[in-house]
Amino acid sequence: LKISTIVHQQDIEAGLANTIMARWATVVSAATAASAVAFEAYSPVVLGNPVRVAIQKGSAKKGKDFAGIVSKEKVVLALGGGTGAEKINTFIKEAVPVLKGEAQIIHLSGQKRAHKELAALEAACDWYHHIPFVSEELPDILAAADIVVSRAGFGTLTELSALKKLTLLIPKAGHQQKNAAHIDTFGGAIVLDEEAPQETVTNQLLDVLHWSAPQAKKLTDGLSKAIPIASPAAVRKL
Repeated sequence: LKISTIVHQQDIEAGLANTIMARWATVVSAATAASAVAFEAYSPVVLGNPVRVAIQKGSAKKGKDFAGIVSKEKVVLALGGGTGAEKINTFIKEAVPVLKGEAQIIHLSGQKRAHKELAALEAACDWYHHIPFVSEELPDILAAADIVVSRAGFGTLTELSALKKLTLLIPKAGHQQKNAAHIDTFGGAIVLDEEAPQETVTNQLLDVLHWSAPQAKKLTDGLSKAIPIASPAAVRKL
């Protein structure tokens, strides 16, 4: 059919599908120089990673209103993806009592996770806001967050880079660990192992909540360098 084809590599570790499709692609592009390494034979174009326009137009006020936050404390947002991340859910659940008076917590626990215990926790702790899943509200929720606790999927990392969010990563074993290691080389996030002790995670959150503005900026600048955002013009040139 002679239809032009673009293969774009996001993750630091090349997946099987892109590795195969690159052989017949018109253009191979990559989010970062590290993402491009496996495709050197195809002269990849390093252009950064695209991000949804809507993500950058969120309203912090709308996000706080949606979550039911009236306090002026900093907001910690825990993300685990649409289906949830059990490790992150457990870390956040156990950290809630310690974070009283320190932060408001928005916990997106995922649709496929047990919610009775988290609902009970929300009823007992007015600084904890449990939301199983969001869709169109996500840009507002992200805008409301001062600190984000997340896995290390490249799409989410790109959004956090674009929004310059102070980020604590707990990568899933596998390719996410390589994504997180890439971010770490730029000093762009705090990276913790998912097998870390609960005390380590809680103490790290407490520490970051009291960081100075220069400390926070150093981390967010590192994330922006690790994952540059592709401009619309650069994408069109492909």
